[in-house]
Amino acid sequence: MPERDAEWARAASEGTHIERILSFWTNDAVVLAPGSSAPGATNSEMSLTLPGRPGHDEEAPQWLAHGGLVMAWRLDGTYFENCSCEVGCPCTVADFSAPADHERCRFLMAFHVDSGKVDDVDVSGLTVGVFGDTPAMMVEGNWKVGLFMDSNASAQQGAKLASVFSGQIGGPMAGLAPLITEMLGMESASIEYRSDGRHHSVKIGDGVAIEVDDVSSPLDPAADAPKVTGVHHPAGASLTVARSTASRISAFGYDIALVGKSGFSAPFSWAG
Repeated sequence: MPERDAEWARAASEGTHIERILSFWTNDAVVLAPGSSAPGATNSEMSLTLPGRPGHDEEAPQWLAHGGLVMAWRLDGTYFENCSCEVGCPCTVADFSAPADHERCRFLMAFHVDSGKVDDVDVSGLTVGVFGDTPAMMVEGNWKVGLFMDSNASAQQGAKLASVFSGQIGGPMAGLAPLITEMLGMESASIEYRSDGRHHSVKIGDGVAIEVDDVSSPLDPAADAPKVTGVHHPAGASLTVARSTASRISAFGYDIALVGKSGFSAPFSWAG
């Protein structure tokens, strides 16, 4: 589909048109609700067509012509993040229509794969961290992004996960591609990830240690934590509001602490 290839190229080169950028999340690379499947497809058959994406130019038209669903990869797990904004981050709450609270938005997202395969390579039980440094208006682009790869991953598993989290083979992270101008690299490190009820934590090597708690309302501490819904976030459209209780990021040339700042958590389910 040459017209989609041209549209992708324009969006990638411009990096500032919010409708084009979000269309790659909402139209081509769909974030699945946990446990869901497309009509007429079982979870083992589930896939998403990605017309106009690098690596899918030849396959996508065939999928569309036959209305078929062919699985390339799927990941299911949980995520949380911590960023430099106050609770809750206006970039996310306002769906990218408002600036961050400070001159730069710096964040770390941790994704733990409970179950997943990428091209028949099992990546279950592994964790990936995504660090970012962006301007206050995130849709303006000029992002700097680095990846943390679980040292428990084999070379093959690491390569497959990197292809998903860099957006190279489509999926939600491909929607970030037009925004990124500098890749900070990929570090392999031991990653300890925990998600227990309202509490979430990750320790990456010796340089990163973050803990966040889902927010409890003083009006009803036992109630479910508040959620942000209907947003265009790579983890999903519904996120639980959280706040960091411990935070230290010393990596990729940065040394920052984001204690008491914004956080979110959610299950995620991606396929491509």
